[in-house]
Amino acid sequence: MTKEDYINYRLDRANEAFEDTKLLAENERWNTALNRLYYASF
Repeated sequence: MTKEDYINYRLDRANEAFEDTKLLAENERWNTALNRLYYASF
């Protein structure tokens, strides 16, 4: 795995966590939504 592959993998995972957060927020699952935002930021 190259450095660029790893960067793209991590960005994909962050985007996935952010999309999950939007679904959770729409359903007022605030604690879990905040948890996903935390992980999306790293």
